[in-house]
Amino acid sequence: MTQMYDFTYFTRADGIRSWRSQSLKFGDALAGLGYAHNITWQQLKDSFPAVFEVEANGKAESVENRLVDRQIQFLKEHATRTPQRVLEIGGGRGEVATVLNHMGIDVVSVEPGSGAERWYDETANQYLFKGVKPVVGYIDQVIDELDLTTFDTILMVESLEHIPEPAFDKVWARIVQDFKGRFITVNWVDYHPCPIGGFGASVEEHCRLVDDDLYDKWSTQAECWFRNGSHLVLDFK
Repeated sequence: MTQMYDFTYFTRADGIRSWRSQSLKFGDALAGLGYAHNITWQQLKDSFPAVFEVEANGKAESVENRLVDRQIQFLKEHATRTPQRVLEIGGGRGEVATVLNHMGIDVVSVEPGSGAERWYDETANQYLFKGVKPVVGYIDQVIDELDLTTFDTILMVESLEHIPEPAFDKVWARIVQDFKGRFITVNWVDYHPCPIGGFGASVEEHCRLVDDDLYDKWSTQAECWFRNGSHLVLDFK
């Protein structure tokens, strides 16, 4: 799997147009950061109506220039919760981790891709922000090295469907046992359910089913703060 998620993979993966325009994808990355700050999906849509009108017409990513500054301003202006330490599972190119770090929030970003360190550096240069060093590895292999009691937020952006179910079952058991805070998983809202090999991906890429049965089960194990399509936000207390 590490070989699949090499540097070249992320040159064509979802989000590259937003990356090139120095912004975050609105429908998942920015939404996930919003949920971490207690900002609702409706607040996000109301604050960027033109963006979501474009998305409704089938164009999935913003191409506005240097928009990340506006996105960070939006987060700061609307936040009623401030995460202190975030565990990101599946960081991709490192956009979310880079923004969190720029906002002064401690972040540990785990990404198995063989080009992760190079991509995180490229993202820092692209956004003109200070870089973040990823933890390169599979989350199920590094989870026992992480003290989940030190995190108040766990964030997954377009990553859950890429992790084999048996591997994430181990991670989930640790979360349920040790974590106290907000757990967030997001994809495009309408990418739900996400079947194995769904939405044009290979069965190796989208390698597990993410559906309402899974979200129903998880929602019995914590308090559900928000749920809509692929978006699920749970509070472990």
